[in-house]
Amino acid sequence: MSVKEKKIHGVGRLSVVFLLFILALGWFEKEENSRFKLSVAAFEQDRSGRSCEPWLSSVKLAMARSVDETDDFSSELQSLLIFDRYQESGDFSSAVIDYFGVESLEDLIWSHATNSKDLLEKAIASCVHIFEVDVLGKAVGHDLGSNSDLSIVELPERADYNKLGIKFDVKDIESLAWLLDLVEESSFSGPLLINMDFLSGPNSDLSLREDEIADFAKQTARFPGSILSLGWFTSNGGRDPYTLEMMEEMISLVRKYNLDKHPLTFPINAYHLFLGPQDALNRLLEEFPEATLTIYLSGREDDERNRAQRILDKSLFFQGRIMRDF
Repeated sequence: MSVKEKKIHGVGRLSVVFLLFILALGWFEKEENSRFKLSVAAFEQDRSGRSCEPWLSSVKLAMARSVDETDDFSSELQSLLIFDRYQESGDFSSAVIDYFGVESLEDLIWSHATNSKDLLEKAIASCVHIFEVDVLGKAVGHDLGSNSDLSIVELPERADYNKLGIKFDVKDIESLAWLLDLVEESSFSGPLLINMDFLSGPNSDLSLREDEIADFAKQTARFPGSILSLGWFTSNGGRDPYTLEMMEEMISLVRKYNLDKHPLTFPINAYHLFLGPQDALNRLLEEFPEATLTIYLSGREDDERNRAQRILDKSLFFQGRIMRDF
């Protein structure tokens, strides 16, 4: 074989080796993508509440790896990690459903009044989607004198790490600006619900001052994608229902302060929900077609929970527009 023939033969062998290397690399990348997609599928199954494994957070970190932005699958992952669907579509319900991978709002699992480290750990272990924390005086607590071992400062990062939503039930307007600064400085990118009671509701004479409501509107405007949970002060006992006058007063405030620029939900105490006709709440939902109701229990009694569950299961009202915070 001549020198020229040897050179050609050598180049041919290198070409074959290079081709085999490219094919092997393509096969390996395909296998990795396949495993990655299976991990994401398992992660989404996990978020639906069927199971909860310790590797949940490590899968989330894997999902955040750098991928080609032009890849469709990459875009899908980004939508899982960043709660921006409402901003794109204006459809709050679909945004929440897509983020958590559930079939409907009623499939969301909540942890109500998660005001201690123990309750937070139990909530995360049980695969809740959203946990609620009461905030009073820059601390966790429902009432003055509460002595919680849970620090608000750690909550945004904990929620972000576990792909959870947070509902802050703000008990005093003075804490709100500080609380929103805290969220803004964190890496939290999931659903943020900001709850505050504005008006007198069933069995209560409490209400916020007009200037406090104006301050709430000003502060929350910093987070246009946050979900505002606008409620009534209530107290269990008596037979007072939600009334049409209560709904009209809330509608007037929402319009006055442009709060409907946010996605809205209205928290409703289950104790008072079925004490009167449904016309009042229908009026509220007709006025705000994208809004929802968050039905909550003021206590943890099983009989109250089971009663509310049975009634809601049989109710023809509000289908597809209810979140169950119990």
